[in-house]
Amino acid sequence: MILALVPIIGIFYAIGSALGVASFLFFGFIFVLYWAGIKGMKPAEFAPALCGSLGGLGLAFLLHSLPTVLGMAGMAIGLVGVVIAIYLLIRGQASLIVNNAFMLLLTLGNPIIFERDADFAAAAVAIVTAAAYVGSLAFLMKRFSGGLRAKAQ
Repeated sequence: MILALVPIIGIFYAIGSALGVASFLFFGFIFVLYWAGIKGMKPAEFAPALCGSLGGLGLAFLLHSLPTVLGMAGMAIGLVGVVIAIYLLIRGQASLIVNNAFMLLLTLGNPIIFERDADFAAAAVAIVTAAAYVGSLAFLMKRFSGGLRAKAQ
């Protein structure tokens, strides 16, 4: 079973390389970890996981870019965004975007702030690529396994 993952991950890496986001595939793997590992690959959890991942990365981008453009006012705006996100998470509101995937990618998106060539767009492309690739595989596996179950009965 584990050996089957080698070509799946290899194909994902090849797609990421072709798109020029191979060095940011880590963010795609984090999406996959959250949706597949924590949310059990439930189809109803796909959109919140994807929107939350992109939203968290977006807020990390704002925390990176606003202080550069607006100085301390930009940092204050970014921190207000974090406070609002925490408030919404605690209240369970706006859960399509502000959820645990949001907080996970916000947390993991911030270290790239300190890199000279922080490319949040490439990280977002890596997340969407992972979502499309793994989502397609999950759909095909469900469809294929459903056909096997019908033949077995």
